[in-house]
Amino acid sequence: MSKFKVFVQGRRVKIKNKDMLNDFNSDDFNKFRRLNELPLLYQKFKEVLPSFEEWLRLYDLKYRENFLHAPHTGQLFFGENQYEFVRFWEKNKIKSYIGKDFPRNDKHLQIISVKRFIPYLGWAKKKFGKDFTKKIENIKILEIGNVHLKDKNLSGYNLDFTDLDKITFSGHFSIFTQDSGYGSNITTINFSSCNEWNIKSAHFDYFKLTKCNLSSFNCESSLIYCEFNQCIMFEPKFSKTDIAALKIKNCLFLAPSFENCNIIPYNFFYIPDYKEKMWCGINENFRIFRFTFQSTGQTEASRKFFYLEKKYERKCIYLKILKRKKEGKVDGKELLNKIKFSWSYIFSHIGNILWGYGEKPVRILLSSLGVISFYSLLYYHFGPSGTVGSINNSLYFSVATFTTLGDSDMQLICALQKFLCGSEALLGTLFIGLIVAGYSNKFRY
Repeated sequence: MSKFKVFVQGRRVKIKNKDMLNDFNSDDFNKFRRLNELPLLYQKFKEVLPSFEEWLRLYDLKYRENFLHAPHTGQLFFGENQYEFVRFWEKNKIKSYIGKDFPRNDKHLQIISVKRFIPYLGWAKKKFGKDFTKKIENIKILEIGNVHLKDKNLSGYNLDFTDLDKITFSGHFSIFTQDSGYGSNITTINFSSCNEWNIKSAHFDYFKLTKCNLSSFNCESSLIYCEFNQCIMFEPKFSKTDIAALKIKNCLFLAPSFENCNIIPYNFFYIPDYKEKMWCGINENFRIFRFTFQSTGQTEASRKFFYLEKKYERKCIYLKILKRKKEGKVDGKELLNKIKFSWSYIFSHIGNILWGYGEKPVRILLSSLGVISFYSLLYYHFGPSGTVGSINNSLYFSVATFTTLGDSDMQLICALQKFLCGSEALLGTLFIGLIVAGYSNKFRY
């Protein structure tokens, strides 16, 4: 069994062992944490989290039975909905499960106890009206990074609240074996530090990370199935990689790069953090995604991300307008910038409404029908003599004018009628041009 070192820095305690992941199987690793490190983690939570023990008592969560034996410690903290903590027998072993969909009808699983609870952060937010995530996200006692892992199944390891920096992955990281038990087919990591991960020539399948720091994430010549939820990812790099499944949800995901990657579009999900301060970064991400899919001939995905890119470009312009308004500068140059951004925002908004920046040409047809109907109503009341009081004639005259065909049977006798016909003809010319441009735009990639 590998040795570990304990470091005490003021009130901070660190347990270090860079060989632990290679030397220990999942049962031995989790047992080590229960005996040596999780008790220290528990004491730290009691110190920094208000009413932590009250929360445990409220849901009858025991220190030994539940906290120490949670399959993933972070599951006790993350989320706002009710979960079940299930203790059960499987293959002559007592195991634990946290979630919502435990299979009660499975004859191979014998339930010992079931406790329903709301994770601490969700419960505390309702009780105190505050988010205490920052109080726990930097708590890391066990340091087991700076190691090379090869052909290692990590799905049964409790890696939450650990320092996993500078790990190199290579080989096959399987998610399911014949001996795997219920709930063991995903490598789950919560509230951990995973900076400078280097995935090289690996089958990375399936990793789910929540509330983790992943700066300088690098993936090269690999096949990956990954999910990142509320993680911090600065400049992640993917090169020569087959991205079979990638889900990025509410992450601080900045300046990614994809070089010679093959991405399956229907398994690629980017659900950004919609806070205002993130709009410009989201716009840049959508631009990168568009170029990535365009370079591999994924036309539909490229068009989708082009539309989203233009949408958030408009939001970014709006932020710049607000910023200049708050600064309150009134010099001539700044005034011109305000006018420039204001008009850019207005035209971008109109472009989205009319034709979805060229990606939604059906909107032009609907807008055209709206214009024709509006003008036919005006002709019904104020049009030439043949259209007044006649729905059929006013609608026919509106279509003829909109398409610039004209109708020699109708005579315009006043300025209002001339203005209506002229303005509709101009709009018709514009809309017909947009219709042609919109449908030709579908084939530009």
